Amino acid sequence: MPPRMTWSALTLGGGFPGGSYSLSVLVSDAAGGTATVNAGWNIYGPASLSSIAPCINSGTPPQCATRGTYFGGSTTATPKLVILGYSQYCSVNGQCYPVPSSPPMNWSVSVKGGLITISAGGLPCSPNVPYGGVLTLALADTAACATTSLSNQVQLTVFLSNNC
Repeated sequence: MPPRMTWSALTLGGGFPGGSYSLSVLVSDAAGGTATVNAGWNIYGPASLSSIAPCINSGTPPQCATRGTYFGGSTTATPKLVILGYSQYCSVNGQCYPVPSSPPMNWSVSVKGGLITISAGGLPCSPNVPYGGVLTLALADTAACATTSLSNQVQLTVFLSNNC
């Protein structure tokens, strides 16, 4: 039995420490019938997300790419980056932009092996409307028997403006 875990009849109890475990139980009855029941499981917490550098560019057309890292979570499934919300972006010179309701044009996310890569851009010259926002991000577990908790939240600043 794993440390701090208890077993009574057909019930496991106590603490369930992180790690991978398996056990087999041999069941027999008075008539001499027997059966073996095998079980295996992984116990883990949600992934932990690092900060992600701002994604800021003014160009023709504007493009940006940024990276972040994560660790922990499931050993059998890659987490998914989710946007939890949007808030207002104000530039260093005090120009504030409306709160966005969706990610920027050509938003692309790759999550693999502890690395998160995000890119966006390609705003058209007409209409020349900049994108400015602060996105609240987290990682969601995609494993079949997933932890129900999201990772910690991080803020990603995105500002794209076209120099047309």
